[in-house]
Amino acid sequence: MQGDGTAGLVVTDTGAGIDPRTRGRVFERFYTGDSVSGSGPGLAVASELAMRMDGSLRVTSRRGHTEFTLELPGAAATAVRA
Repeated sequence: MQGDGTAGLVVTDTGAGIDPRTRGRVFERFYTGDSVSGSGPGLAVASELAMRMDGSLRVTSRRGHTEFTLELPGAAATAVRA
């Protein structure tokens, strides 16, 4: 995906979806939304990196479809800002 001076990446799956009660927490460091043990820092790190590059990482989810969207400004947008 690319447009308006941004580049993006969309990752989707067709699993059970993310529980609406925990969806807002998936970008928290060390949060895991199920009984799986582990630290789960990956999404927190990805979200932080996107923010530091003036981009965004978002999630939408419903039963049978979860989508993570990463958007970053293009090189031209970064050059203008510098």
